[in-house]
Amino acid sequence: MRTSISSHASTSTSQTAVATLESLQVSSLNELSLESRDDGGKKTRGSGSAAKRSSSALLGRSSSVASLSANNNNNKRNNNFCIERITLFFGTFIVFCNFQASEMLHDTMLNSKIQTMRFVTSSSSSSSSLSLPLSLSKVSSRDGSSSTTSSSLHPQETYTNIPQMTQERIQWLKGPDGPKYNVLVTGAAGFVGMHTALELKQMGMTPIGYDNVNPYYSTQLKDLRIQELEKRDIPFVKGDVCDRETLTNTIKAHNITRVIHLAAQAGVRYSLKHPLEYTHNNVDCFVHLMETMVALGLTKEPLVFASSSSVYGNNVKIPFQESDRLEDPASLYAATKRSDELLAQTYFNLYKLNSIGLRFFTVYGPYGRPDMAPWIFTDKISNQQTIRVFNHGQSKRDFTFVGDIVQGVVNSLFVDTHQPELVNLGNGQPVLLQDFVELVEEQVNAKAVIDSVGMQQGDVPVTYADITKARHLLGYNPNTTIEEGIQQFVSWFREHDASQYRMTTQ
Repeated sequence: MRTSISSHASTSTSQTAVATLESLQVSSLNELSLESRDDGGKKTRGSGSAAKRSSSALLGRSSSVASLSANNNNNKRNNNFCIERITLFFGTFIVFCNFQASEMLHDTMLNSKIQTMRFVTSSSSSSSSLSLPLSLSKVSSRDGSSSTTSSSLHPQETYTNIPQMTQERIQWLKGPDGPKYNVLVTGAAGFVGMHTALELKQMGMTPIGYDNVNPYYSTQLKDLRIQELEKRDIPFVKGDVCDRETLTNTIKAHNITRVIHLAAQAGVRYSLKHPLEYTHNNVDCFVHLMETMVALGLTKEPLVFASSSSVYGNNVKIPFQESDRLEDPASLYAATKRSDELLAQTYFNLYKLNSIGLRFFTVYGPYGRPDMAPWIFTDKISNQQTIRVFNHGQSKRDFTFVGDIVQGVVNSLFVDTHQPELVNLGNGQPVLLQDFVELVEEQVNAKAVIDSVGMQQGDVPVTYADITKARHLLGYNPNTTIEEGIQQFVSWFREHDASQYRMTTQ
């Protein structure tokens, strides 16, 4: 409103100045409209003179009027001087007023445009939020088909500024002639860590397992995973990432050239009651790891580390893209993972420590975690126990099979990038939680006893990965359907009588 008033005031002032100048010129303009003779005796029209000549005529005629009345050369010069100054003053004043009015008008238009953009963005966000369950671009249905809907929220990105990983290159890298690294895998007694170490061994590399084997859930399950590593002659070191001395000695002793950091305090819900465990294990230990790598000169090749889809928090834009603004985490766990991403960027800025952060989307499969929905549902449905289904089964999760996740993790070792990267690793096909329960029922051959409840604190209604960047940068190609993945998990669960591996913390 202030801008509008100032603009009108400036326009009014300009009009007043113009009127005053016109009143000074009127008599001279009348004379200029009459015929006059030049030095050659030819007739000319004053009204057709150029602007410069008109200005000179104006001053001349005005001076003549003054000299006739005073009949004095001094008065004539004084009058000429005054008229010149008045003309110059009002001319300059008019230009100034017009400039000010133009600037104010520009500011008004700019502010209006910004407000319009904010309104459109707000409207789009609100609209997306209201229609969230129906606006997924690609959602798996129970018959295995997929429905596709175009989304204007996310234009397709080409990622021409980063190298592309072709399938031919992947085959060579993983083949007998490919590079062979000594790779430290932290969190190797964990779910994704064990599978990653096994895959590296299969490729002919030398993985070194490193884990503190904390009792967040049954250590017997972690021992079972360690046994799988030992069967394939994969060295395992029991140590904490925060223990700089043990970490440094391990890296030196095994001549480590690459690091995959998967150790973390997992679980969204557990973080609500045990926040300090998350800041210590997920943030402090990550800093210790990067400090150690910098001290040992391991900065050129990228540090591959696990982030999480939880960093997207209450993001209403779907599918989730790496370029989305992340300002609204829904849990402490999410905040610690986002902190890791920012710390990785900081260490690159300070020490040129390169990194690739992988945002995992709801990983499931054999040797999974007892605190995850696939495990809980399979265990309780098999034993005719009540399962609690949050958000009345209407939440959607981008369930991703562990074998597909490991493909993305391992391929990250071969990326030739010169700056930190963040990449989604998901399946790209969210599944309704209610449908997921039905899939487990089919594999277990039992009916679930369901306690349908509302949304739990720290949860989000939808996770949905845009994996365009992963396909380009990592050659990532998830190909395990939800039906195949659940079948493999349930088969493993029964074979190992996994009900014995329960949660040991709450």
